[in-house]
Amino acid sequence: MEKELIINKENAIDTLHRMSAHLGSKLQAAELFSSCDDDKQRIEPMWVAAVTELSGLLMPYSSLTLYADKALFSLHMPDNWKEEQFDNLVKHCEVYISNALFANWLSYFNPENAIFYKNLNREGAVSIEHLLALRRKPV
Repeated sequence: MEKELIINKENAIDTLHRMSAHLGSKLQAAELFSSCDDDKQRIEPMWVAAVTELSGLLMPYSSLTLYADKALFSLHMPDNWKEEQFDNLVKHCEVYISNALFANWLSYFNPENAIFYKNLNREGAVSIEHLLALRRKPV
């Protein structure tokens, strides 16, 4: 069974901007914590690192193609994989990328909070691995 899982780069970076702005306003240091479009050169390697991290989780079942505007994971799933879980897998992967990107951003300014988001992604990794392992019963 072949599936394509697409992670939109712009959506992930917009989520980073929102998350960092929210944290910046809570800490009354928006100029320090908030990311913006001017940070493209700093964010690009963080994006690649987050996508590569997710690729490691999906590795047994996918190949990664990185484009300027998206990451495309071509999934090669067994025929008995529970295909109805695909939407859940996509959502978990999007959250995983958002948390990884935010953790990478925070590692420069607030490493303690970065650890929190990296731990969240450990739980996300378990969920993704669980979804990849779901199979239908043999008939």
